[in-house]
Amino acid sequence: MEESPERRSKWGVIDLREIEETVDAEARKWAKNRKEEILREKAAAFSPGRPEGAKSRPTPGVED
Repeated sequence: MEESPERRSKWGVIDLREIEETVDAEARKWAKNRKEEILREKAAAFSPGRPEGAKSRPTPGVED
């Protein structure tokens, strides 16, 4: 026998589907933020930036 996703309790109706959807949405958001954080860390390690005192990139068409 198939059970309904809604359960009755002494406090009212508990909508299990709504809870599951909410938790899944939160998990997707957390995973997306975590992936972006890892990507930023990897990118920073890959290209740490210019050393201090380094010249900026030359402007095309302008000679030193």
